[in-house]
Amino acid sequence: MTTTEWRIRGRDRAHQFPGRHRRVLIRLSDEEHDLLSAAAAAAELTPTGYAAAAALAAAAGAAPPETDAEAEELRALLRQLMAARSAVARLAEEMRSTTGTRGLDRLADRCAKAVAAVDDTSAAVRRRLR
Repeated sequence: MTTTEWRIRGRDRAHQFPGRHRRVLIRLSDEEHDLLSAAAAAAELTPTGYAAAAALAAAAGAAPPETDAEAEELRALLRQLMAARSAVARLAEEMRSTTGTRGLDRLADRCAKAVAAVDDTSAAVRRRLR
């Protein structure tokens, strides 16, 4: 396989200078290799790069490399969360400006708590996307 063919199949992990000098050899069955290759292709990485990234993520207690489809799905969810947050915040503000009665104030407070929960979820999705 030529260098050009290899580059088309997948990208390697972020380069580091000076280069990495430690190696780890793993032995896989044909089925395991097929699984690894499929996951690497979905993440647009080489099998070696994917194996390294997944092993390091597991060692650090983090998530394995994600596929572009997973990232796009998370971005879509984040957009939905942000739209929901804006709608609830507008509702809470409208309720506060309309009246000062205790019942509506309590509803506005519940809206504010809902906004905080949506903010927390949005922050978790943003962290996952980084």
